[in-house]
Amino acid sequence: MVNNYDESNVEYNAQIAEKIINKIHDKGWNVYDTREHHILGGDGVIENKLAETIVTGGRYILLPMIENSNNPKAVFSKLEEVAKKMGREMPTIYVGEIETAFTGFNFLEDDVQIHCPEGFVVTHDEFLKELEDIVDVTKVF
Repeated sequence: MVNNYDESNVEYNAQIAEKIINKIHDKGWNVYDTREHHILGGDGVIENKLAETIVTGGRYILLPMIENSNNPKAVFSKLEEVAKKMGREMPTIYVGEIETAFTGFNFLEDDVQIHCPEGFVVTHDEFLKELEDIVDVTKVF
């Protein structure tokens, strides 16, 4: 039996995941784990699944960061404010030269799948770099 467990990859993923969540937080967004959305529903995800860390295999959405981040009504109210300020345009991310809608991501072992119409898959390092250009909610207001 071959052991494919690579401890250095696990450590790297934990480090890059921390950088990714910190970058997203710096831009005024919270990260919610949606792997149990089918059980909890949208409100249940907001009430129970605010992500403090990102893990391999996780599926995440971004919603504006507010003081009461577990209150669905308050989170959706803030999202509405952000949407109005952005002229009802979707938040976007640049993947290389291409600007695309961006609502979340899947953190995979070797890369990140971006929730966007094109379904882009990029390396962890590329994703971290691309997060530089997402809308900064702290500057929208």
